[in-house]
Amino acid sequence: MNISDWPDYKLMQLPDWMYGPKWPISLYLFVDVAADVFAISNMALPDKCVIWQGFIVTQSVSATNCAVELRLADQLPANLAQFNEGEPIFRDLRGFGNTQSTFGLGNRSPGLFFDCKVLIKAQGRRLTVRGKTSIATSVPVQCGIVISSVPMEIPEWYRSGPPSSR
Repeated sequence: MNISDWPDYKLMQLPDWMYGPKWPISLYLFVDVAADVFAISNMALPDKCVIWQGFIVTQSVSATNCAVELRLADQLPANLAQFNEGEPIFRDLRGFGNTQSTFGLGNRSPGLFFDCKVLIKAQGRRLTVRGKTSIATSVPVQCGIVISSVPMEIPEWYRSGPPSSR
């Protein structure tokens, strides 16, 4: 059955196994105190995809006040204004960092791993990241998301029930 015209809320009600294979998109950068550091993924995201997990990890124990923000963009931003033109992937993250879309890492939290189920309309854009820290040395940070595409078709029996229940 073709479900390409289903609304987003209905797509998100499908069981997880219908979404197909998952793959990570990750970025590695050295966050510096001097200026904002930007990176962009090599791979473009599908038109519609589901984010299943996110991760941000630093290899430095002294990563006090390291802030990382993820957005969707077409090209590598040259400055903060261009980065802010991108669409934030995660919104309302007040529990994770100091702003609504920024993740904060510190001495007691050198890594952040979380599960989620977030539908985004990436439309071929790529994952971009901005990093900033308040310490004097460079901090290595790896961050990324685990995604899968959204199904366009489902088995007929899903709406009417498995054959044994008819």
